[in-house]
Amino acid sequence: MPESDAKRELGGLARSIDALFSQPLPSVEPLPVADEMEPDPFDSLESYEELPAEQDPTPALTFAEGEASEEVAWDGPDLALEESVPSVDLATAAQPAAAQSPVDVGHEADGAGLQGAIESFLSGAPGAADDARAMSAKLQERLALDPLADAVERLVNLGGAAPDPDAVALAQEVINPAVASRLVQRMGHEEDHEKRAAYVILSERLGMVMAKAFRGALTDSNDARARRTYYDGLLAMGETSRPVIEAMVEDDNRFLVRNALALLGEMGGDRAVELVTSALANTDARVRCEALASLAKLGGEDTRQLVMASLEDSDSKVRAAAAVTAGELGIERALKPILELLDGESDPAALVSLLQGLGKLGDPGAVQAIEKRAVTTLFSKPPTEVRVAAYLALHEIGTPHARDLVTQARDDKDAVVRTTARGLSPAG
Repeated sequence: MPESDAKRELGGLARSIDALFSQPLPSVEPLPVADEMEPDPFDSLESYEELPAEQDPTPALTFAEGEASEEVAWDGPDLALEESVPSVDLATAAQPAAAQSPVDVGHEADGAGLQGAIESFLSGAPGAADDARAMSAKLQERLALDPLADAVERLVNLGGAAPDPDAVALAQEVINPAVASRLVQRMGHEEDHEKRAAYVILSERLGMVMAKAFRGALTDSNDARARRTYYDGLLAMGETSRPVIEAMVEDDNRFLVRNALALLGEMGGDRAVELVTSALANTDARVRCEALASLAKLGGEDTRQLVMASLEDSDSKVRAAAAVTAGELGIERALKPILELLDGESDPAALVSLLQGLGKLGDPGAVQAIEKRAVTTLFSKPPTEVRVAAYLALHEIGTPHARDLVTQARDDKDAVVRTTARGLSPAG
């Protein structure tokens, strides 16, 4: 290229650059100052862990003492606690097999090993008790309750024969509250009467730990037969279980309170009367009814005034229960208020209880009022259960007129009434 052409070309390029920088720059919005910017959620937090859940991109996985929190869902199969993997002592594992104890090498901490140690102990083998303690401790850590419960049954001799005191002492080392609860659970589900009785004997021998387990079972059980079994177990333990039963009276669970009152009614004692009478102030009508039923068993002059006061209770069921107790205790001055209650009552269940109270009281002055609840007329047709209760009361009172009414009912049109009357022997 000629030199003159090159100079002209460079000159044009320079003029273009000058023109570019001589033009005004386009307007640009200034960046906002820090106070005007949207706040950073991390600025107000002392640590990352305090970030609100909806802004935290990581799953909320928290663990405490080796267990997953409620925030962690598990879709796999249920795992029994007995099958969990025991922790490994690395120091012990590093030792050669010959340096480990016979318990670690010869027996795994399982039911078979513990049962073998128990049998060795019962046969007098030296060191077997220590082996049993070591293996039971491992099973307790793993919450393997059934092998431990089996061992306790064997040591205490569930068959009923008097056990060796040393065996019972070892059983008391093997057992803990969880094992006691498992034994009580077995007892509640046992259908064989003799085996249930054997469990009662076992409970007597093991003492307080079983009494507390019975209390726990009574809290949750809805099975009437099982509750009766637990009830019998506590009664059989006598004074050993009394502190547990007395504490139940003050529990917030009304079912426990009612069971405790019933137990105290059978056990008796000065403290029993005090606790049962205090329950008459309970806000739950069912608790007051149970207290009155227990007072009928406990008796005592001081209880009579309390029963009379309960005939004026605000709840009809409590008034009816008081009538039954008044009859059981033979409180003669209760006749008039019970007759007044009978005259104004319409609830069949309450009427049955009032009639039962009058029958137990045995006062001939009640026959006419009871007759009105027994005999059907053109204007009065009492329910069958009320009529049956009335005829039973008449039979208990046993005046000539009362006996005639029962005899006439043997041909009654109501089959239930007729069968009841025919089943009653003539009153003497």
